Amino acid sequence: MALGLLLSCKKPSSGTTPDNPFNKYDRSTLLINLGQNIAIPTWKALSQSVDSLSALSNRFNQNPKIEELDSLKIQWNQTQHRLKLAEAMQFYPNTELSTYSNLDFWPVRSTDVESYMTNTDTFNASVISTKGTTIKGMPVLGYLLFSQASSQDQLATFTNGNDGLKRRNYLVALTKVLNSDVQYIIKKWTDNASTYQNNTQQDVNGSINLTVNTIIQMTEVIKNTKLGRPAGKKDGRVQTDKLESLYAQRSIQDMIDNLDGLETIFIGGQSKIGLYDMLTYFKQTYQGDLPNQIKSQLANCRQKLRAIPSPINNALNANPKAADDAYLALKQLLVSLKVDMASQLGVVITFTDNDGD
Repeated sequence: MALGLLLSCKKPSSGTTPDNPFNKYDRSTLLINLGQNIAIPTWKALSQSVDSLSALSNRFNQNPKIEELDSLKIQWNQTQHRLKLAEAMQFYPNTELSTYSNLDFWPVRSTDVESYMTNTDTFNASVISTKGTTIKGMPVLGYLLFSQASSQDQLATFTNGNDGLKRRNYLVALTKVLNSDVQYIIKKWTDNASTYQNNTQQDVNGSINLTVNTIIQMTEVIKNTKLGRPAGKKDGRVQTDKLESLYAQRSIQDMIDNLDGLETIFIGGQSKIGLYDMLTYFKQTYQGDLPNQIKSQLANCRQKLRAIPSPINNALNANPKAADDAYLALKQLLVSLKVDMASQLGVVITFTDNDGD
């Protein structure tokens, strides 16, 4: 992704020991990079992918053939990849924004989806946009495209008389709603980017506090909700129906994509002006090498997740140790972020803990 701005942090000369590192660090440059060069381009890349998904949905609606369906499924996966990167970047400069759940409410409620299709004759994007999160968004699209064991069986659901036509029309309308919701987020970001980059203060209203809270909360969601709950860490009972992207068999890759998004924020993208840089500047105030520790832990989490055999819904019962190892790696990462990094940066945790230990 191309850099919109060429940035460099202004720091005191070598040997300077500031009384308050936070006040001496160039927070504005950091926030410009995170907002203008990372978050906004990530959401725009998602928008472009949704545009392609919408075009392929229209093409499939007109020509419901196996080749068109396979192309549509590939594009859904590419769009899901973009969405999972963007999921880590919800540190919006407008706290009233709550559109993300419209894009990505999971696990999908298949009974709600089927009931809506059965009881609806005309699928209008403007009407669907007003409905609840259980009948719209990427998880619903994933269910429509991947709920059957084979592409041939999946195709049959789209070509079975009037029901198949309704299913195709629903698919097209869903991509339009998805596009609209993504555009709304992009507009909020671009309209309020200056607010984000100018809130440099060290308090709960500062953008650094907001950003750090967002990535910590995202890590908790990965650990507790995306892996921990399905693996039985909540109540000792494996619940594979709680997996994200279950029908598309993309649960592990979703978590890896989330971690990639988190790492982009932490490292700072191409300019390398991110939380890693800030922690490195603060290094004079603590022992050890926290920036590289977190970087290594992110890599370890991805490695442990990739070691879980596929499909994960079978592995959680047949090979629980692999999931346990990944869960432990995520737990260690969370401690480094939530305890060590938050403490060094003076961040106040403002969200309620997710379920899990």
